[in-house]
Amino acid sequence: MKSTKTSPQILAAITSSLILVSVGFHTGWSSPSLAKLQAEDSDIEITSDQGSWIASFMYVGSIFGSVVGVPIVDRWGRKMSLLVTSAPLFIACLLIAFATNYLWLYVARFIAGFGLGIIFTAIPMYMGEIAEDRVRGGFGILITVMQNTGALVAYAIGPWVNRTTLAAAGAVIPILYVVTFVWIPESPYYYAIKNSPFRTEKSLIWLRGTPDILEEARSIEKNVSIESNSVRTMLELFTVRSNRKAMGIVIGLLTFQQFSGTTAILAYSTIIFDEVDSGISSSVSVIITGVVQLVFGVLALFLTDKTGRKPLLITSMSLCSVFLLAEAVYFQLRAVGSDITGVSWLPVVAMVGYLIGYAIGLGTVPMAVSTEFFPCEVKAFAITIGAIYLCVAGICVTKFYQVIMDSYGIHVAFYVFAACSAVAVIFTVLMIPETKGRSLSEIQDELRR
Repeated sequence: MKSTKTSPQILAAITSSLILVSVGFHTGWSSPSLAKLQAEDSDIEITSDQGSWIASFMYVGSIFGSVVGVPIVDRWGRKMSLLVTSAPLFIACLLIAFATNYLWLYVARFIAGFGLGIIFTAIPMYMGEIAEDRVRGGFGILITVMQNTGALVAYAIGPWVNRTTLAAAGAVIPILYVVTFVWIPESPYYYAIKNSPFRTEKSLIWLRGTPDILEEARSIEKNVSIESNSVRTMLELFTVRSNRKAMGIVIGLLTFQQFSGTTAILAYSTIIFDEVDSGISSSVSVIITGVVQLVFGVLALFLTDKTGRKPLLITSMSLCSVFLLAEAVYFQLRAVGSDITGVSWLPVVAMVGYLIGYAIGLGTVPMAVSTEFFPCEVKAFAITIGAIYLCVAGICVTKFYQVIMDSYGIHVAFYVFAACSAVAVIFTVLMIPETKGRSLSEIQDELRR
């Protein structure tokens, strides 16, 4: 049996996913920044509604980026598409630094989202296509770990510096990304799609750390040939039964991921913590949540190929439901004027518990399995549809949270998020197949059956 190395694959996965640190930075930027922008001494005055749009415009831009991402990844390749995205993320930081009113921030967030949309079309494809079966699940989780790292950067720096300094810190990340990732090879699947056997083999030799790759190269070329003959159009995502089933599972997972409230909770976390008297400042509380996301995201990186995707999801969703319910009860007691001094610790503990649950499964597994369910010829279409849906759902959840919070109270929003997480457990038990240790072709065969 041939012996391959995982270290080149790990290097490729880490360097390619560094751009996700920038994505995480722009996602986490909202939490410390919205609280400052809505303060009385802010140099840019914004309303609650404008604040929600500042948080949401990144997802609006992502919709357009996802649409553009499909022709780019198939024409230019996964690697070049990812390198190009460093430009909008860098430009967004410049606009934030020099903003003079909220419209500048709308544009900056839209541009950052445009880059994010392309990234979430290209990065799952690249990560899934460079990895062997034994490490593929962990690489899918790495996507979220890198995002969490970027969010922690924003949480840790944002409360203590002004808007310009925070933006400057964010602008450094895409520059470092280009310098490191430019040396890594393109996906062998992309070269096979382009009918370039020499480049396919060259890429595999680098990624596997051995010249004994002919068998795998022929297997990739055969799979690409079969898939290109049987599945050619976006329409067949819905007319081919296995693709339709996979699309339904992915959309379901993304729905429950977003309607667990993560987009709104992370965007408004500093403002949420400002509402409670836990004895810990909101700035420190947000940093704690960032550390929790990162640590348990890393833990999921090691667990996903040991315990399997399905057990992680069930555990994750159950924890999210319980802790979101606890958060809702606390804010309801506060709203009706009950004495809550004895449980002042509850909102921070519940938030940390929720983020632990979210990080080990719901926040990480959906992206990982989306790289495994689809043939490579329709993978770009499928991931793009998933990314667009994710952005639309993120916008809806963020606006829903702001409207419900202003109209009915924060506890109502948390009750809805808790209920959605509970329903997600049932969906996972009934609908999601286990992909642990299976090759991409084996997963396709099960979906066809």
